[in-house]
Amino acid sequence: MTFINRELAPQLLKAAQQFSAVILTGARQVGKSTLVKELFPKYNYVSLDEIDTRNYAQEDPRGFLKSHPYPLIIDEIQEVPELLSYVKKIIDDNRSKTGLFIITGSQQFSLMEGVQETLAGRAAVLELHSFSIHELSEYKKLDNKDWSWIVQRGSYPELWSKKSIDLQLWYSSYIKTFLERDIKANLQKSYLKHYEQFLNLIIARCSQELNYADISKDLGVDEKTIKSWLAFLERSQVIFLLAPYPKKIANKQISKKSKLYFYDTGLVSHRLGYRTEEQIKRSPISGVLFENLVISELIKRHKANQESGFFYYFREKNGLEVDLIYENRSKLQLIEIKQSETPNITMAKNLLKFSDLVNNVSKKYLLSPRSNNSEQNSVNLMYYQSFYGDSELR
Repeated sequence: MTFINRELAPQLLKAAQQFSAVILTGARQVGKSTLVKELFPKYNYVSLDEIDTRNYAQEDPRGFLKSHPYPLIIDEIQEVPELLSYVKKIIDDNRSKTGLFIITGSQQFSLMEGVQETLAGRAAVLELHSFSIHELSEYKKLDNKDWSWIVQRGSYPELWSKKSIDLQLWYSSYIKTFLERDIKANLQKSYLKHYEQFLNLIIARCSQELNYADISKDLGVDEKTIKSWLAFLERSQVIFLLAPYPKKIANKQISKKSKLYFYDTGLVSHRLGYRTEEQIKRSPISGVLFENLVISELIKRHKANQESGFFYYFREKNGLEVDLIYENRSKLQLIEIKQSETPNITMAKNLLKFSDLVNNVSKKYLLSPRSNNSEQNSVNLMYYQSFYGDSELR
């Protein structure tokens, strides 16, 4: 398979030059192993996903690390998180050295708990997500691909490396593996059936405000449990939550709920039964899927480049809504997302209304699948794939 360059690569290399260890987290199957092997070809490598290796690390951690000397890539550390204590001892004995360990893990849950306890100040922590459109565009020309094709194809590396792969079978297997390997290890057995129903419920709520009470009522599970399940998915880097704009605006009753998005749109479309471009474009949630695609792209690239600034959305009781607000150095950029091949300035009316309520808006954008860019009434109408590099988010 041809290696697809990842935007996180420069940050990962820089971190290895500055810290004794680098922790690379990410959901399963996003390419963590491939990336670290590519960037650190001279490092020794060991995977704790293999049962014999895992048993050796658990039973004799000192002997294990002696037989796998640094510089070392330790893959799937969440399988033996207690190994971090012994890694710490090696780091403390070699404090003048950097890049001793590159460590990957699929669950931020136990992994981050171990990092905080043992490697505080000794390790950099970075997140890798599934492919961004930008990364894929450098590998395969996507300008001539409809957005719906990108949605249904998904963004996990294996879906791009195997041309004849059955997408529905892959996603079904991915969810099953996620449930069996990750959920069972972090969930009471009595809740397993509820959790699969819970996944279906939140997938159906993609790009919507989270109402914990409604989900709790539908499942018959208390709100505290619902919040803990969402936290697990967030820490496992399957979903992310977009916070409401936190500042008060005079005479406006502002929503305080977070909005739910998925890092990978293929997971959503396939779980909902939309498996072709035509089904996606004709579905009643086509706009929702396009919105998730655009926002997930911005979040992935923002994190990969380790940028400052914060993302929010805005919604108030009387219907005024802004899909995305980016705040950096007290300046706001407003973003409206429309799944229309014929975008026009009337679709950006909420951006103009919101701009009248605050005095620190620097840019306004209307993003759509139309490939031509223009400016109307201080609003930039832009092709969604070209937006990131041309904006000031970087």
